Amino acid sequence: MIKKNKYKIIIICTVLIGTIFAAQLNKQPKDPFISKLFSCINATRKAAGIKSLKYGGELEVAAQAKAFDMEKYNYFAHTDDKTNHAAWDFLPENKKNSLVAENLSKGYRTTTEVCGAWRKSKTHREQILNPKLKYTGIFRTENDIVVQFLSN
Repeated sequence: MIKKNKYKIIIICTVLIGTIFAAQLNKQPKDPFISKLFSCINATRKAAGIKSLKYGGELEVAAQAKAFDMEKYNYFAHTDDKTNHAAWDFLPENKKNSLVAENLSKGYRTTTEVCGAWRKSKTHREQILNPKLKYTGIFRTENDIVVQFLSN
């Protein structure tokens, strides 16, 4: 009887963890600005014949940490020379050895402006259209700094 209950608990825990992980990967952005930007990015991919990105909660948390770090230490770059903080420092452990890209914007007030700027920039556009990148998380500060992480 104890063995049966032990296995039931293991199975239930495994299912719960799997459900939580899947929910984090298929999460939709709650912030209307981010939701519209996410839709614009996926429309760009769809127009190019590339599958839509899935929204990853863990990447959103990393984007938030990076955005707040840039505000706190007053820099706007992928790497800060003063603090030596790099984009990769904010990623969860399971993404540190993955294919990851980062897009930044500052001062744009609308999703149309951010998405348009990223579409016009060769590097940003290449990252958005990279079919190997399947997940994204985005965060915007009150000061209009936007950080997007993409990963495989």
